[in-house]
Amino acid sequence: MSDFRTGDIEKKLKRFKKRYHTNALLKTGTLWLAGSLALYLTITLAESALHFGIVARTVLFYTYLLAVAVGFILGPAKSLAILVGLRKGISDKEAAELIGKKIPSVSDRLLNLLQLSKDKENELAQAAVQQQGSKIARHDFSKVVKLRKNRRFLPYLVIPVLLIAGLFVFIPKTMKDGTERLVRHNEAFEPKKPFTLRIVNEFLLAFRNEDYRLQVVAEGELMPESVYMIHNKRRIKMRKDDNGQFTFLFPKIQDSKTFTFEAAGFEQGPYTVAVKNRPALSHFDIALDYPAYTGKTDEMLANLGNITVPEGTKAVWRFHTQHSDSAKISLASRDSTTHHNLGQGKEGVFNFEKTFTKPTEYELALDNDFGSNADKIRYKVDVVKDKYPKITLKQFQDTTLFSYVIFGGDISDDYGLTALNILYKRPADKRYRRVPIRIERGRRHQGYYHQWFLDSLGLEPGEEVAYFLQVTDNDAINGRKSSKTGTFTFRVPSRKEIKDNIAESSQRTATEMDDALKNAQDLKKNIERVEERLRGKNYLDWQDKQALEHLQERRKKIEEDIENLKEQFKDELQKRKQFENSQENEKIAENVEKLQKLMDEVLDDKTKKLYEELQKLLSEQNQDPDAVRNKLDQIKHNEENLEEELERTLELFKKMKYDMKLENMAQNMENLSEKQKELADKKTKNKDLDELAMEQEKIDKEMDGMKEDMKELEQLNQDLKNPNAMPDTKEQEKSIEQKQQDFKNAVQKKQSKKAQESQKEMSKDMKKLAQKMRDMQSGMEMQAMQENLDNLRDIQSNLITASFDQEEIMKTLRAVNLSDPKFVKISQRQLKLKDDTQVIKDSLNALAQRVFQISSFVTRKVNEMNSNMDKSLTDIKERSISGALTHQQLTMTSMNDLALLLDQVMSQMQNQMNGSGNGKSKQSQSKPGNMKLSDLQKQLNKKIEQLKKSGKKGRELSKEIAKIAAEQEQIRRALEKEGKGKPGDLLEEGKDGKNGKKAGDNGLEKTLREMEMTEQELVNKQLTQKMIKRQKEILTRMLEAEKAQKERDLDEKREAEKASDYDKAIPKAFEEYIKLKEKELERLKTVPMRFNPYYKNEVERFFQRKNKQASK
Repeated sequence: MSDFRTGDIEKKLKRFKKRYHTNALLKTGTLWLAGSLALYLTITLAESALHFGIVARTVLFYTYLLAVAVGFILGPAKSLAILVGLRKGISDKEAAELIGKKIPSVSDRLLNLLQLSKDKENELAQAAVQQQGSKIARHDFSKVVKLRKNRRFLPYLVIPVLLIAGLFVFIPKTMKDGTERLVRHNEAFEPKKPFTLRIVNEFLLAFRNEDYRLQVVAEGELMPESVYMIHNKRRIKMRKDDNGQFTFLFPKIQDSKTFTFEAAGFEQGPYTVAVKNRPALSHFDIALDYPAYTGKTDEMLANLGNITVPEGTKAVWRFHTQHSDSAKISLASRDSTTHHNLGQGKEGVFNFEKTFTKPTEYELALDNDFGSNADKIRYKVDVVKDKYPKITLKQFQDTTLFSYVIFGGDISDDYGLTALNILYKRPADKRYRRVPIRIERGRRHQGYYHQWFLDSLGLEPGEEVAYFLQVTDNDAINGRKSSKTGTFTFRVPSRKEIKDNIAESSQRTATEMDDALKNAQDLKKNIERVEERLRGKNYLDWQDKQALEHLQERRKKIEEDIENLKEQFKDELQKRKQFENSQENEKIAENVEKLQKLMDEVLDDKTKKLYEELQKLLSEQNQDPDAVRNKLDQIKHNEENLEEELERTLELFKKMKYDMKLENMAQNMENLSEKQKELADKKTKNKDLDELAMEQEKIDKEMDGMKEDMKELEQLNQDLKNPNAMPDTKEQEKSIEQKQQDFKNAVQKKQSKKAQESQKEMSKDMKKLAQKMRDMQSGMEMQAMQENLDNLRDIQSNLITASFDQEEIMKTLRAVNLSDPKFVKISQRQLKLKDDTQVIKDSLNALAQRVFQISSFVTRKVNEMNSNMDKSLTDIKERSISGALTHQQLTMTSMNDLALLLDQVMSQMQNQMNGSGNGKSKQSQSKPGNMKLSDLQKQLNKKIEQLKKSGKKGRELSKEIAKIAAEQEQIRRALEKEGKGKPGDLLEEGKDGKNGKKAGDNGLEKTLREMEMTEQELVNKQLTQKMIKRQKEILTRMLEAEKAQKERDLDEKREAEKASDYDKAIPKAFEEYIKLKEKELERLKTVPMRFNPYYKNEVERFFQRKNKQASK
């Protein structure tokens, strides 16, 4: 038998007892828990259904707690205490009895074993223990307790659990409310409402001085029709909106509000709305720091959020806030958004600065512990980009001399301009070159005017230059920007185009001269018709006045045509001087100057004054027909001068064209001969013959052009009234053509030496042809001058004879009385003298059309002589002796003046013939008229003194006196003309009333008056010592005046040397423009200096708009 140990039985008993008590705990715990839940469900449902009072709920609450506690103590607490060792459980004996009952094979053996094991000293007992223990040791006593049997109690627990869980799911409010009321058994609970009032507002928080809208919504099975708010013992009905919400507005709430709700007899509350301060913007400032280049004055703006600033402006904000703990500013532009935390403001002031380069919106957010600013503080910064400068251009290209371009226009920019340049490029240039135009850098809007001279570019005929104007602003942010005009070209015409242009201009001038002559002839005829119409009338009717006004209109039109003709002629001369070399011939240059002077004198002031006097007569209320007829007669005689001078001018113009053409051809032929010689002298090999042929071809073309010029010269010669004898140049031309053909043949045969010989021969023939032209030019000049000189001598001789005849007639007339029959013979003698002087007039007019030296004063003197002679005839017929003598005296004076003038013309022609040589005359020899007036006066004084001492009498004395009187008159007229418009050095005497003269009686007037007095005394043959003294005083004043004038001329010369060599007139298209600009400048000077740049800019714009309106 195996060894049995008592300790094993004890362990098994211990496990049995633990399992036994655990089973008891499961059983009692399940039943206790089931009972507790069932009781909780019962009383909770009872409370939910019956709504017990405080006492009943208290009894139920504590009864339930007591029942649960008692059940726990009597049930699971007992087994739990045994298991944790707080109390003893069943004994080993009780355990053995229980095991014996459950295991029949053990029965009482286990109990006996326990009893025997106590007697350790009894061996028999111990042997029995060993025997019995071995039999029962194989049994596991813990299995006797069946824990599974406790499952039968689970339904008692599951049923209440499921009921409670179901009720909490389906009627949670009932379970929760019942439980709550039982737990809060000592509190009184109102009867259950069929609805609940829920405050919609997230927070019961309002901000001071703002409206607060309280929103409440009813929830439940039944909804109240109205809800009242009870506040400060006031019952206020809340407004119900369409959504079923109840609202109440606290306007401009100032402090916290406590209130309750009442609806359908039920109250809910109390609630409290707390009032806090919302962060707010009190005011703000913006300091604007504009970019310096804009010229704008920095500004400080107050409470102005939306601003417009130039690009690059720095803005500094200073926000003054209330109740703000922090601030944040957000900047949003088109492509980005940034946020800037302004931190904790000191005393509620926050600062922020930003430099703006693009439009930006900014929003300021203010915060404190309770909220942020209510309304969005959002503004916009508009940024004005620096605009491109603007430029307008009005230009004038010199189409006469092709030497300059005039620019004018306006330039402007929003902030300022730095430069205006002309950029130009010739075809050979790779880049544009720059020419600056001066502008005022400080002004935003301004006009400009500039004359760009192209001479320095050295443009060749046929070459062109491209150009445009570029204006640059002062943008310091993005860099200076520029705007430009369109690109223009200026082209210098080719030589052929220039030649054609000059020819066209010359033909147009001649045509317009011819038209002006025809108009003058028509005007004269109209004057004669009006004279015939007015003859014998005692008053002027409406048609007479219309006819007279028509005459004045036609005269005005002729004056305008002649003025235009003078300008056109001046342009043509400038063009010829620029592009031709004909005026290098001093004789031609002198003739051109005289022709130009002649054209300037075509319109005389005397005739213009007569027309003004006629107009004055017509404007009188009672017109005097006799006065009108008299004035018309004077006008008619003056218009004869106009007709004759126009005819003469036209013929001299044609002669000038012929002379210039001949001179130009001679010089061109000489130049062509030199070019041909240079080409012939080149060392040429056979391989270079093709290149030589090309250069020769150019010369051949120029030679062909010379042939065309010869044909034009022949045509110009035919247009003259007295054509010149043209030389025969066909032999030289044929020889040149032959040499040209020989050259071509030599080139084809590759004979370079022979080709060069042909070229040398051509050069010689060309030189001969040029010399022939020179000889022809010189010969014609000498022959013409000799013929003209002979004609002048004849005319002068006839004039002197006529003067003596007129003097004899005057003596005879003085000796007769009114009834004397000699009146008839005197009239016949005067009429014959009139016919003789008409021949003189015709001869002189014909000569004046060939001789440039004869001034317009000569031809007018002729007409004045004839006019006075006609008047003397009329006086003789009417037997008015005094009138006849007066007009005869004037006629004789005119004859003497003419004789003297012709004498001077002959002197000039003789000097010119003596100095002609090769056709060129020195300026110093061209005319004695270059002598100073003081020298002429000095010579005249000597003649008077010599004549007084000579003792001459009779006809010889009369001839000398007439000549001296005419010379004095000529000096007087020259002095009067020279004194017009010049400072009065002859005016010193008499300014302050000294010398017995009244103030304002100047020295020039005195000198002219004394000269006229001398002329009168000479006519009366009064050669006295008083006259000689007076002449010396006149000379002294003239010498002093010339000295002063010389000093002025020297000063002017010094000033002129500093100025440009160009003397270009401003085009008429620009005259009005420049006047407007000058007015604008003057007005701008009146702008007060205290105006800031903005207002000055506005003033400039205003003036520009005014100028544009005025220019329209």
